[in-house]
Amino acid sequence: MKMEPKCRKILTEKVSERFKVVPAVCNTYRHSAIKVIRANISDLEPLLEHPILDVKIIHLIRDPRGMFRSWWPNLSKNVSASVERLRANVKIHCADQLKNLVQGNSLRLRAPSSYRRVRYEDLAAAPVESAKQLYDFVGLPELPSNVYEWLDVNTHGKVSGTQTPKVYRLGTFRNDSNATATAWMDALPPRVIKIIEEHCYEFMLMAGYKPRYTRQ
Repeated sequence: MKMEPKCRKILTEKVSERFKVVPAVCNTYRHSAIKVIRANISDLEPLLEHPILDVKIIHLIRDPRGMFRSWWPNLSKNVSASVERLRANVKIHCADQLKNLVQGNSLRLRAPSSYRRVRYEDLAAAPVESAKQLYDFVGLPELPSNVYEWLDVNTHGKVSGTQTPKVYRLGTFRNDSNATATAWMDALPPRVIKIIEEHCYEFMLMAGYKPRYTRQ
């Protein structure tokens, strides 16, 4: 895949430097959405003080057991080595997520109209209602019909009436988003679940995720 020179330059810069391009991007359209992966909430906060931009931060979190469920099949060929690799990755991931959660809680107290935390599982269980709430949070009008259709196609595997499902080449298709969100319950071995819960305990409790096993 060809990468434009500007994009290549941005990717080699520090996170704080990358966000300097946000005003130019946001001013291009009336409403703009920028997806940021693995950024610290503290890196985003300066955008809230921008004199022109009206920035809203939507912080998406996910049950770490669900996230690592997609990793496990690629690691489990050599179980012993895989468990240690998993443990190392879980430690780093949940430490970062806990830090972001604490920063997000602090920001929510200081700027409740600018920060919203959303759990992936809540989106999966009630995609339309969640979308309505997010539209309201960012100040957009009612959900347009094409968004309803997109949500139906991408979370239930079908659309209303007799229409046939569309295939989105650059997107994520789910036959049942709620089943996907909870698939870890049957897919992960107890040993793996215990490792994730051990190292993600604080994050899970703060985010409202209930451990399956009692912590020793």
